[in-house]
Amino acid sequence: MKLSLTLYCVTINVTTIVTHKGEMDLDAIAQVTSSPIFRFDSSILLWIQDNVRSDFLTPIMKVITHLGDKGIFWIVLTLALLYFRKTRKLGVRCMVSMVIGLIVTNLIIKNWVARIRPYELIQGLECIVKKADDFSFP
Repeated sequence: MKLSLTLYCVTINVTTIVTHKGEMDLDAIAQVTSSPIFRFDSSILLWIQDNVRSDFLTPIMKVITHLGDKGIFWIVLTLALLYFRKTRKLGVRCMVSMVIGLIVTNLIIKNWVARIRPYELIQGLECIVKKADDFSFP
């Protein structure tokens, strides 16, 4: 059986989709791709790809994207705040906030909602960075 869905400017032809978390069946794909959030994500991401992406901006945006990888930027900033006595209380607050955010967002909400990243389902969208291992934030 073949499923074909057209959503605004997005067409998806699949029997199953293999994502970073395994295969999705046709019912799950239909449910995801018919949601208003998916159509919104698709429209914006394809518009950005078609109208904003450029050889000049791509390396800059890759650097900005990788600043958030594994929270490295925030960890380094927090360590810097913890190092200086004048900013140590703020550094402790940042550290506690990051730990709570990690637990609530990455360990609980993302796995509970289990939202597939939009680029795994949008036909024609070219991912220019390494695909993420975890679910998308709802």
